[in-house]
Amino acid sequence: MKKHVLHALEYFDVFEYPPTFAEIHLFLAVTTTKKLLQEELKNLIKKRMIYSFDDRYALNKGIFLAYQARYDHSVIKFKQAQSLLSKFQIIPTVHMVGISGSLSMLNNKKTDDIDLFVVTSENAVWISRFFILLIKKVAGIFDPNYHDLCLNLIFSESQLTVPLYKQNEYVAHEVLQLKPIFDKYKSHKDFLSANNWIVQFFPQAKRLLNHSKSHSSTKVSKIMTFMFEPLLRSLQEWWLSKKSIKFQADRGQLWLIQNDVQKRVEKQIDLHELE
Repeated sequence: MKKHVLHALEYFDVFEYPPTFAEIHLFLAVTTTKKLLQEELKNLIKKRMIYSFDDRYALNKGIFLAYQARYDHSVIKFKQAQSLLSKFQIIPTVHMVGISGSLSMLNNKKTDDIDLFVVTSENAVWISRFFILLIKKVAGIFDPNYHDLCLNLIFSESQLTVPLYKQNEYVAHEVLQLKPIFDKYKSHKDFLSANNWIVQFFPQAKRLLNHSKSHSSTKVSKIMTFMFEPLLRSLQEWWLSKKSIKFQADRGQLWLIQNDVQKRVEKQIDLHELE
Protein backbone atom coordinates (compact mmCIF):
# COMPACT_ATOMS: atom_id res chain seq x y z
CA MET A 1 0.00 0.00 0.00
CA LYS A 2 2.77 2.42 0.97
CA LYS A 3 4.47 2.38 -2.44
CA HIS A 4 1.15 2.89 -4.24
CA VAL A 5 0.22 5.91 -2.11
CA LEU A 6 3.64 7.43 -2.68
CA HIS A 7 3.40 6.78 -6.42
CA ALA A 8 0.03 8.54 -6.59
CA LEU A 9 1.48 11.55 -4.76
CA GLU A 10 4.59 11.52 -6.94
CA TYR A 11 2.40 11.72 -10.04
CA PHE A 12 0.48 14.74 -8.76
CA ASP A 13 3.70 16.30 -7.49
CA VAL A 14 4.82 16.70 -11.12
CA PHE A 15 1.92 19.14 -11.51
CA GLU A 16 2.43 20.72 -8.08
CA TYR A 17 -1.04 19.51 -7.16
CA PRO A 18 -2.02 18.26 -3.66
CA PRO A 19 -4.77 15.67 -4.19
CA THR A 20 -7.70 15.20 -1.82
CA PHE A 21 -8.28 11.97 0.08
CA ALA A 22 -10.98 10.97 -2.45
CA GLU A 23 -8.61 11.59 -5.37
CA ILE A 24 -5.84 9.50 -3.82
CA HIS A 25 -8.33 6.67 -3.29
CA LEU A 26 -9.53 6.88 -6.90
CA PHE A 27 -6.04 7.00 -8.39
CA LEU A 28 -4.49 4.18 -6.37
CA ALA A 29 -3.15 1.28 -8.41
CA VAL A 30 -4.58 -1.28 -5.98
CA THR A 31 -8.02 -2.03 -4.57
CA THR A 32 -8.40 -0.91 -0.98
CA THR A 33 -10.93 0.44 1.49
CA LYS A 34 -11.05 4.06 2.55
CA LYS A 35 -10.38 3.01 6.14
CA LEU A 36 -7.13 1.24 5.22
CA LEU A 37 -6.07 4.20 3.10
CA GLN A 38 -6.70 6.60 5.98
CA GLU A 39 -4.54 4.47 8.25
CA GLU A 40 -1.72 4.38 5.70
CA LEU A 41 -1.85 8.15 5.19
CA LYS A 42 -1.73 8.75 8.96
CA ASN A 43 1.28 6.46 9.19
CA LEU A 44 3.13 8.28 6.39
CA ILE A 45 2.35 11.66 7.96
CA LYS A 46 3.65 10.43 11.30
CA LYS A 47 6.91 9.39 9.61
CA ARG A 48 7.03 12.79 7.86
CA MET A 49 7.15 11.14 4.47
CA ILE A 50 4.10 13.15 3.37
CA TYR A 51 2.23 16.22 4.60
CA SER A 52 -1.45 17.11 4.93
CA PHE A 53 -3.43 20.33 4.98
CA ASP A 54 -7.20 20.81 4.69
CA ASP A 55 -7.90 17.26 3.36
CA ARG A 56 -5.11 17.53 0.80
CA TYR A 57 -1.83 15.63 0.74
CA ALA A 58 1.60 16.25 -0.75
CA LEU A 59 5.23 15.14 -0.62
CA ASN A 60 6.38 18.60 0.43
CA LYS A 61 4.79 21.48 2.36
CA GLY A 62 5.47 24.13 -0.25
CA ILE A 63 2.89 22.77 -2.65
CA PHE A 64 -0.09 23.81 -0.50
CA LEU A 65 0.52 27.55 -0.61
CA ALA A 66 1.42 27.59 -4.32
CA TYR A 67 -1.66 25.54 -5.16
CA GLN A 68 -4.01 27.86 -3.28
CA ALA A 69 -3.15 30.75 -5.62
CA ARG A 70 -3.77 28.57 -8.68
CA TYR A 71 -7.01 27.26 -7.17
CA ASP A 72 -8.39 30.77 -6.59
CA HIS A 73 -7.55 31.72 -10.17
CA SER A 74 -8.95 28.45 -11.55
CA VAL A 75 -12.33 28.77 -9.84
CA ILE A 76 -12.88 32.10 -11.61
CA LYS A 77 -11.56 30.77 -14.92
CA PHE A 78 -13.72 27.64 -14.71
CA LYS A 79 -16.88 29.73 -14.28
CA GLN A 80 -15.86 31.85 -17.26
CA ALA A 81 -15.27 28.70 -19.30
CA GLN A 82 -18.74 27.38 -18.46
CA SER A 83 -20.25 30.54 -19.93
CA LEU A 84 -18.01 30.49 -23.00
CA LEU A 85 -18.56 26.83 -23.82
CA SER A 86 -22.34 26.95 -23.42
CA LYS A 87 -22.47 28.76 -26.79
CA PHE A 88 -21.39 25.56 -28.55
CA GLN A 89 -24.61 23.79 -27.58
CA ILE A 90 -26.34 25.28 -30.62
CA ILE A 91 -24.22 23.09 -32.95
CA PRO A 92 -26.36 20.00 -33.70
CA THR A 93 -23.38 17.70 -34.23
CA VAL A 94 -21.73 18.59 -30.90
CA HIS A 95 -22.95 16.25 -28.16
CA MET A 96 -20.59 17.12 -25.33
CA VAL A 97 -17.87 19.60 -24.48
CA GLY A 98 -15.65 19.00 -21.47
CA ILE A 99 -12.62 20.59 -19.88
CA SER A 100 -9.43 18.56 -19.58
CA GLY A 101 -5.89 19.37 -18.50
CA SER A 102 -4.96 21.60 -15.59
CA LEU A 103 -8.26 23.50 -15.37
CA SER A 104 -10.22 20.27 -14.91
CA MET A 105 -8.36 19.89 -11.61
CA LEU A 106 -8.63 23.60 -10.73
CA ASN A 107 -4.87 23.80 -11.04
CA ASN A 108 -4.64 26.24 -13.95
CA LYS A 109 -1.87 28.83 -14.17
CA LYS A 110 -2.70 32.27 -15.53
CA THR A 111 -0.77 31.53 -18.72
CA ASP A 112 -2.43 28.11 -19.30
CA ASP A 113 -4.99 27.49 -22.04
CA ILE A 114 -8.41 25.97 -21.48
CA ASP A 115 -8.05 22.47 -22.92
CA LEU A 116 -11.21 21.04 -24.48
CA PHE A 117 -12.50 17.56 -25.19
CA VAL A 118 -15.43 17.28 -27.61
CA VAL A 119 -17.76 14.41 -28.47
CA THR A 120 -19.63 14.68 -31.76
CA SER A 121 -22.32 12.74 -33.55
CA GLU A 122 -21.13 9.89 -35.77
CA ASN A 123 -18.74 10.92 -38.59
CA ALA A 124 -18.98 14.59 -37.64
CA VAL A 125 -15.57 15.41 -36.18
CA TRP A 126 -14.48 17.91 -38.81
CA ILE A 127 -17.78 19.70 -39.32
CA SER A 128 -18.07 20.10 -35.54
CA ARG A 129 -14.56 21.52 -35.32
CA PHE A 130 -15.35 23.96 -38.12
CA PHE A 131 -18.43 25.40 -36.41
CA ILE A 132 -16.74 25.52 -32.99
CA LEU A 133 -13.87 27.50 -34.50
CA LEU A 134 -16.32 29.74 -36.34
CA ILE A 135 -18.20 30.60 -33.14
CA LYS A 136 -14.90 31.01 -31.28
CA LYS A 137 -13.64 33.42 -33.95
CA VAL A 138 -16.78 35.57 -34.06
CA ALA A 139 -17.37 35.56 -30.29
CA GLY A 140 -13.69 36.32 -29.72
CA ILE A 141 -14.18 39.71 -31.35
CA PHE A 142 -16.34 40.71 -28.38
CA ASP A 143 -14.80 38.53 -25.65
CA PRO A 144 -11.02 37.93 -25.70
CA ASN A 145 -11.42 35.02 -23.26
CA TYR A 146 -12.42 32.87 -26.24
CA HIS A 147 -8.79 33.00 -27.37
CA ASP A 148 -7.85 30.80 -24.39
CA LEU A 149 -9.92 27.88 -25.69
CA CYS A 150 -7.80 25.06 -27.11
CA LEU A 151 -9.44 22.19 -29.02
CA ASN A 152 -7.24 19.26 -28.05
CA LEU A 153 -9.40 16.19 -28.64
CA ILE A 154 -12.49 15.55 -30.75
CA PHE A 155 -14.07 12.08 -30.74
CA SER A 156 -17.03 10.77 -32.69
CA GLU A 157 -19.70 9.12 -30.50
CA SER A 158 -19.03 5.82 -32.27
CA GLN A 159 -15.25 5.95 -31.64
CA LEU A 160 -14.86 6.81 -27.96
CA THR A 161 -12.21 4.23 -27.05
CA VAL A 162 -8.66 5.57 -26.74
CA PRO A 163 -6.38 3.62 -29.14
CA LEU A 164 -4.42 0.75 -27.58
CA TYR A 165 -1.03 2.39 -28.15
CA LYS A 166 -2.17 5.42 -26.11
CA GLN A 167 -3.56 3.44 -23.19
CA ASN A 168 -1.23 4.28 -20.32
CA GLU A 169 -1.32 5.73 -16.82
CA TYR A 170 -1.10 9.35 -17.98
CA VAL A 171 -4.02 9.05 -20.39
CA ALA A 172 -6.01 7.09 -17.77
CA HIS A 173 -5.61 10.10 -15.48
CA GLU A 174 -6.83 12.42 -18.22
CA VAL A 175 -9.87 10.22 -18.90
CA LEU A 176 -10.93 10.29 -15.25
CA GLN A 177 -10.12 13.96 -14.70
CA LEU A 178 -12.30 15.17 -17.58
CA LYS A 179 -15.06 17.57 -16.46
CA PRO A 180 -18.08 17.86 -18.83
CA ILE A 181 -19.56 21.34 -19.19
CA PHE A 182 -22.60 20.28 -21.18
CA ASP A 183 -23.61 16.77 -22.17
CA LYS A 184 -26.70 16.33 -24.34
CA TYR A 185 -26.83 12.52 -24.53
CA LYS A 186 -24.82 11.12 -21.58
CA SER A 187 -21.70 11.05 -23.73
CA HIS A 188 -19.43 11.37 -20.70
CA LYS A 189 -20.73 8.08 -19.27
CA ASP A 190 -20.37 6.50 -22.71
CA PHE A 191 -16.77 7.73 -22.85
CA LEU A 192 -15.87 6.28 -19.45
CA SER A 193 -17.50 2.94 -20.24
CA ALA A 194 -15.77 2.74 -23.63
CA ASN A 195 -12.44 3.11 -21.83
CA ASN A 196 -12.82 0.41 -19.20
CA TRP A 197 -9.09 -0.35 -19.62
CA ILE A 198 -8.49 2.44 -17.06
CA VAL A 199 -9.53 -0.05 -14.35
CA GLN A 200 -6.24 -1.87 -14.94
CA PHE A 201 -4.49 1.25 -13.66
CA PHE A 202 -7.10 2.47 -11.18
CA PRO A 203 -9.36 -0.38 -9.95
CA GLN A 204 -11.47 1.99 -7.82
CA ALA A 205 -12.72 3.57 -11.07
CA LYS A 206 -14.81 0.46 -11.83
CA ARG A 207 -17.83 1.95 -10.03
CA LEU A 208 -17.94 4.74 -12.63
CA LEU A 209 -18.25 2.43 -15.63
CA ASN A 210 -21.71 0.86 -15.23
CA HIS A 211 -23.55 2.39 -18.15
CA SER A 212 -25.19 1.14 -21.35
CA LYS A 213 -24.06 2.92 -24.52
CA SER A 214 -26.54 4.88 -26.60
CA HIS A 215 -26.17 6.76 -29.89
CA SER A 216 -28.19 9.92 -30.36
CA SER A 217 -27.48 11.51 -33.74
CA THR A 218 -30.31 13.78 -34.88
CA LYS A 219 -31.67 13.98 -38.42
CA VAL A 220 -30.18 17.48 -38.77
CA SER A 221 -26.71 16.34 -37.75
CA LYS A 222 -26.86 13.37 -40.15
CA ILE A 223 -27.79 15.63 -43.07
CA MET A 224 -25.04 18.12 -42.19
CA THR A 225 -22.50 15.33 -41.92
CA PHE A 226 -23.44 13.74 -45.25
CA MET A 227 -23.25 17.06 -47.08
CA PHE A 228 -20.20 18.75 -45.59
CA GLU A 229 -17.94 16.40 -43.56
CA PRO A 230 -15.64 15.20 -46.42
CA LEU A 231 -15.12 18.72 -47.77
CA LEU A 232 -14.46 20.30 -44.38
CA ARG A 233 -12.06 17.51 -43.49
CA SER A 234 -10.01 18.09 -46.65
CA LEU A 235 -9.93 21.87 -46.13
CA GLN A 236 -8.93 21.66 -42.49
CA GLU A 237 -6.28 18.99 -42.99
CA TRP A 238 -4.76 21.17 -45.70
CA TRP A 239 -4.82 24.21 -43.41
CA LEU A 240 -3.33 22.35 -40.42
CA SER A 241 -0.54 20.97 -42.59
CA LYS A 242 0.14 24.40 -44.08
CA LYS A 243 0.45 25.90 -40.59
CA SER A 244 2.64 22.96 -39.44
CA ILE A 245 0.17 22.13 -36.67
CA LYS A 246 0.59 18.57 -35.42
CA PHE A 247 -2.50 16.38 -35.57
CA GLN A 248 -3.55 12.74 -35.69
CA ALA A 249 -6.81 11.90 -37.41
CA ASP A 250 -8.01 8.32 -37.63
CA ARG A 251 -11.25 6.35 -37.20
CA GLY A 252 -13.44 9.14 -35.91
CA GLN A 253 -10.87 10.73 -33.60
CA LEU A 254 -8.86 13.94 -33.94
CA TRP A 255 -5.88 14.52 -31.64
CA LEU A 256 -4.51 18.07 -31.71
CA ILE A 257 -2.29 18.04 -28.62
CA GLN A 258 0.73 20.27 -29.30
CA ASN A 259 2.55 20.13 -25.94
CA ASP A 260 3.33 16.56 -24.95
CA VAL A 261 2.83 16.74 -21.18
CA GLN A 262 3.18 12.96 -20.96
CA LYS A 263 6.86 13.17 -21.92
CA ARG A 264 7.43 15.70 -19.13
CA VAL A 265 5.80 13.35 -16.64
CA GLU A 266 7.84 10.37 -17.87
CA LYS A 267 11.07 12.29 -17.31
CA GLN A 268 10.22 12.72 -13.62
CA ILE A 269 8.55 9.45 -12.58
CA ASP A 270 8.13 5.90 -13.87
CA LEU A 271 4.60 5.54 -15.21
CA HIS A 272 2.78 2.23 -14.92
CA GLU A 273 2.16 0.33 -18.16
CA LEU A 274 -0.60 -2.05 -19.20
CA GLU A 275 0.25 -5.67 -18.43
